[in-house]
Amino acid sequence: MADPSEILHDLIDQLEELKAQGSERARDLFARVDLLRLADPRDVAYDREIATALANEIDALLTEAHAAGIGTSRRLIGEAATSARAPGSGPLFEAERSVVLGRVEQEVVALGDRLDRFLSDAMAQGMSPEAALGALEADLEAMGPRIFGDFGRAVDATLDGGMGSSAQAGEIEEAVAEIEGATTDAEITEAADRSLLIWVAALLNTCPDCLPRHGQARTMAEWRLDGLPRTGWSVCTVHCMCQLQAGEVLGRGELMAPLRRTKNGLVAGTARGLTVRVPTGLMRAEGATLETRRRRAAELRAEHDRSIEARRAYRALGRAGG
Repeated sequence: MADPSEILHDLIDQLEELKAQGSERARDLFARVDLLRLADPRDVAYDREIATALANEIDALLTEAHAAGIGTSRRLIGEAATSARAPGSGPLFEAERSVVLGRVEQEVVALGDRLDRFLSDAMAQGMSPEAALGALEADLEAMGPRIFGDFGRAVDATLDGGMGSSAQAGEIEEAVAEIEGATTDAEITEAADRSLLIWVAALLNTCPDCLPRHGQARTMAEWRLDGLPRTGWSVCTVHCMCQLQAGEVLGRGELMAPLRRTKNGLVAGTARGLTVRVPTGLMRAEGATLETRRRRAAELRAEHDRSIEARRAYRALGRAGG
């Protein structure tokens, strides 16, 4: 069987491709939008039409990400990347989909408001309607700083979080269904909540909030309290590449070993002779309670912020697996 780290990095590559497709589809869609209608606060139906069109494009990609997560779980289990479970359906995925598509609608409505304000302000300052519309069209073409740059970044952030969370939902749903024999949505949800899930840092410039969690195992309920990947609790926010994997599937023996300082460098393949001073306590087991875990995370973060040596260590550790 392929090394688990290779399987997980294959998934990251797939998600990067899906996010690129999503950005391109959003640009193509908005190249055909009637900006005056979108800017008109009275034309609510048109706002809804555009939001639905963009949501449909993104929803198709979320389903692909979910399928990729299911396939990844099958590969980690050691079976062919096929499943009886249908991509695009599952209790964890449905919850993620609802959040993402709700954000899409909010972003389109917010864009319409910004367009309305821009046109109103431009014409109040003496700009002709034709010139104001031309400025908007140029901004759209360049995804520029006036209006569409912010919108593009918001869509990209939604894609970042949505693709990763959808894939993770597929991985967990597939794993607990295999382990527990769960078939209904209620059984899968219950099994996911009681399963031990291992935090796996992708080790691609991993942020100082996520790196100490590499290899830690908790239930889904505990991770929700401490902060799931891509939910905004960490420095990397929605750009987080970390994943939660069912412990029974990944197996402690197959989990990528936490990176440690060695005589010749870092275990995961950094240059020979590299010396890294690992921040104090980074590889120590976390406390048993939420309070002690949060206190330890705060201590590590404070050390990262005040010490350039600690920051260098985090950068080296975070790049080592990439």
